[in-house]
Amino acid sequence: MGSLAAAVLLLAAAPARARAQEPHEKRLELRIAELANVAISGVQAGWLIGGAIVTSPRRQELEYSRYVDFQQGFLEASTPWAPMLMPLALVANATALVLLWPERDEPAFWLTAAGLAFQIGVAVAAFFLNVPANTEVESWSATGTPPPDWRDVRDQWETGQLLRTIFATAAFGSNTAAATLF
Repeated sequence: MGSLAAAVLLLAAAPARARAQEPHEKRLELRIAELANVAISGVQAGWLIGGAIVTSPRRQELEYSRYVDFQQGFLEASTPWAPMLMPLALVANATALVLLWPERDEPAFWLTAAGLAFQIGVAVAAFFLNVPANTEVESWSATGTPPPDWRDVRDQWETGQLLRTIFATAAFGSNTAAATLF
């Protein structure tokens, strides 16, 4: 985390030359940051949308033992990729926002700020809904007696997944608009 803070501080101290450029001429480092931001938030949104379309409806139909097998397999297959997307998306979004600070009165800054807020929403939903449900599901046995609240845990995970999908899609849209329209 220390290196992240140092990187953000270095980016915040961008040279004053950026302010002297033409209003619509973007600095190279900003273009790269925006590209990374849009790409990473797009991968994250696509991953979550795909899950919402393909796996979520199937999960809802499964009885306990098949659900446990499916969800534990899903969690195993998602590691380490899914846990890396959230921090990468947050860092990419924050980096673009820091680089946009000199243009903080422009729409691109505020759209990128909205994108970061949506990315924080993704992380909050994961932390409070998905991670606790994952921890519980990982302790279950498909051949064991179902916990009385297993459907509640499944629904909690699905709620978190839906919220993350909405927030990630909004972040992608906001970041894309910031990078391409302004």
